[in-house]
Amino acid sequence: MRPAGFDLRAVIAQPSFTPSVRDGAALLDLLVGHDEVVTRHATRGLLALGGAGRDLLLRRLAQLAPGALSDGRTSAAGEPGGGHASARSDEQVDEQADEQVDEQVDEHAERVAQHDEHADDHAATRLIAALGAMARHGDPAAIGALVPLLAAPQERRRRAALQALGKLGGDAARGALAQEAVADVRTAVLARWDAGEHSPAERRALTEALGKLGLAEGERRLAELDAGEDRELARRRDRAVIMSRRDQRRAEPSSVRDDVAVPDLELVWSCRGGFGHLLAQELTQAGHRVLRQRQDAVTTRFSGPLSAVFAARLWMQVGLRLPLPEGPLAESFATALTEPLVRALLSELTCGVVRWRLELAGGPRRGAVWEIVQALARRAPELVNEPADTTWTFFVDETARTIELRPRRLADPRFAWRVAELPAASHPTVAAAVAFLAAPRGGERVWDPFVGSGSELIECALLAARHGGPPLQLMGTDLDDAALAAAAQNATAAGVAPTLRKEDARLARPGQVDLIASNPPLGGRLRGDAGALLCEAARRFASALRPGGRLVWITPAPRRTTEAMERAGLAPRPRLRRGPGRPQGAPRALAQAALTQLAQG
Repeated sequence: MRPAGFDLRAVIAQPSFTPSVRDGAALLDLLVGHDEVVTRHATRGLLALGGAGRDLLLRRLAQLAPGALSDGRTSAAGEPGGGHASARSDEQVDEQADEQVDEQVDEHAERVAQHDEHADDHAATRLIAALGAMARHGDPAAIGALVPLLAAPQERRRRAALQALGKLGGDAARGALAQEAVADVRTAVLARWDAGEHSPAERRALTEALGKLGLAEGERRLAELDAGEDRELARRRDRAVIMSRRDQRRAEPSSVRDDVAVPDLELVWSCRGGFGHLLAQELTQAGHRVLRQRQDAVTTRFSGPLSAVFAARLWMQVGLRLPLPEGPLAESFATALTEPLVRALLSELTCGVVRWRLELAGGPRRGAVWEIVQALARRAPELVNEPADTTWTFFVDETARTIELRPRRLADPRFAWRVAELPAASHPTVAAAVAFLAAPRGGERVWDPFVGSGSELIECALLAARHGGPPLQLMGTDLDDAALAAAAQNATAAGVAPTLRKEDARLARPGQVDLIASNPPLGGRLRGDAGALLCEAARRFASALRPGGRLVWITPAPRRTTEAMERAGLAPRPRLRRGPGRPQGAPRALAQAALTQLAQG
């Protein structure tokens, strides 16, 4: 039983709410009678009803008046005929007055009919959009119901059907919908295009649908389309051609090769905010010449195969930097990407079709993006714009006048050990930074009191192994059984064998250790005050460290933990401020001073 005062409109916004079939009629009312937000929630509710929701929707759609005026006028009383002529006597009024009354009644009836037609078309477009959502979930009956609507007498309904059917093409191209499911859709849209005269609005809708359906036949028709002075149609045609070419090539494989030598260029290594100077140290040790350094990036000279970048572990993404010529952005971008050296480089580094997406410094600008996409498509059609499943990101900084070619489909082997994950677990580059700061030496005993998925222990072990010497003796403790299981799986994948125990870090007795390296749980795995937890644990950590031992951790409360470490007899040395971004899942109050501290016993 539902409580008194149950409000369907309020509860459908809750992801946990599951409607019943008895809610169907009310969901349809909400769908057609409210704002876009309520419409979206009502659509989701109808989707949850499955076939029953679709059948309810189709019945409501069939009940709507056809919208066009019939040959006989509809009177104010709702009956066809000549208005109220039956209620008057020709003997009582003169002929002229009678004609005026008839005209007024007919005008009123036409206004009523037009209002009803508009309301019905508005409702129909909402219903058709919801039907399209069902079709995108693979409902063949919904797809089958949409196709006949391309021949509906009402243009708004035809346009709504075109919009819904066009989206199916993109789904099929991405593999979210079987190609066979949209075969009839493609045939029907082509037939509608070939049917003859269309209003400008319907021609634009057809143009967009053809572009999204990814048809070679559709692309030929689009290429032949003369937009005349209709600038909006020309814009949609150009965009549709690009989308059609993109979808037709989606099945072709594409990846970035790491065995092809890159000529001497600038390479930008991006990292977590605040890790820039650590990354610069790591790259210098690896033999790279550092040119520039920021909190979140380091620029070096680079030549050779891209596989060489995997020797460094603190970076998150890399990008080959190119100059952006002066001039309007779209044409400058196209000029830079069509330089013979750049064109050859992309071709050699890419196995298969070169797919790319655009990213602009300062955030997206939709109009600018499409200008750039179209400019490059005109000059280099072999470079396929693909925002969803791309091979390269072309990052443009208009102020610095640079472009970065950032590989996306570059197989990164650095953290292959990460086979099990936890909510709010350390990002592997953060774990690598903790290990880099800790500088473990062969044979040392290393303890992670908040082991989580084992990232810090594993990175310490791998770093020490690269420097030679006996393996580390690793121990991890945690109160979470799932964390200990994940740590065991990851350690096995990494080829290391830590001792893992279920213990409270504040009470654990690990014996004497040389190094404590940890990224304590600041997010979803911890309830309560993380700073207080670390302050309480500091005394235990100090007692576990051998003389000269080190503690490297990430703390959300550096002032409090510094005082706690000093009271415990440790000598804290702040080493790294992580910048303004808060750890994933951490309370906002912790975001301002996430600090890595190096302490010695």
